[in-house]
Amino acid sequence: SVEIQRHYVDMALAEDPYRLQELCDLAGVTQRTVRYYIQSGLLPSPGRQGPGTRYGQGHLDRLRLIRARQGEHRSLAEIRGELDAMSDRDVAAALRSKGATPRAARNQALAYLEGLVTKPGTGEVVALPVDTASWERLTLAEGIELHVKRPLPREQQERLDRLIQVALKILDRGGSIGDTQ
Repeated sequence: SVEIQRHYVDMALAEDPYRLQELCDLAGVTQRTVRYYIQSGLLPSPGRQGPGTRYGQGHLDRLRLIRARQGEHRSLAEIRGELDAMSDRDVAAALRSKGATPRAARNQALAYLEGLVTKPGTGEVVALPVDTASWERLTLAEGIELHVKRPLPREQQERLDRLIQVALKILDRGGSIGDTQ
């Protein structure tokens, strides 16, 4: 016989100090995300529903662990499987041991970005291509703009000048770019 342990029991016994928005702010998620996680079994229901609903430290810890596991590129199904077997104490311990804090998540993101700009195995920084072009915004009429990447080759500039003249005629403006009527 297989015994399935659920994490819902010990969370119901904990003190619930957080309103939904407070929980979301602390965990860095939206209210919609919390509701989805409850619906999909990643988070237990807070028990009571409505405007006075309160959430406990267990909810916050689980949200933080979910975020940490997502940072490890794990699917929600994998995370749910892990969380189903964990008590609130297990979750808190996992957070402490894995360093699943906002600082740790930031460090993990920085390590990922460093991996993008260094050669594997050597750590040598790869020179990234630098685009020296700039964009110019040309106002043809109220609410109508043309964006042009500069510099343009002479042939393209001539085509652009013709395009602008045709556009101004179509827009019934005889003036030049930037004139307001």
